[in-house]
Amino acid sequence: MKILDRKDAINRRQDKGLIIVETAIHRVSCLNRTVLGCLYGNSGGSLQHG
Repeated sequence: MKILDRKDAINRRQDKGLIIVETAIHRVSCLNRTVLGCLYGNSGGSLQHG
């Protein structure tokens, strides 16, 4: 039973790590769209200066 508990703990840590990575990727992609939208006037950015 201890082996299963260890494997479960490892899986939980891996799942938590994947969530952190996915969140970071999402934030960077949103930031890229916003910054590039500002710089190049694309419709993807929410902040545009004229």
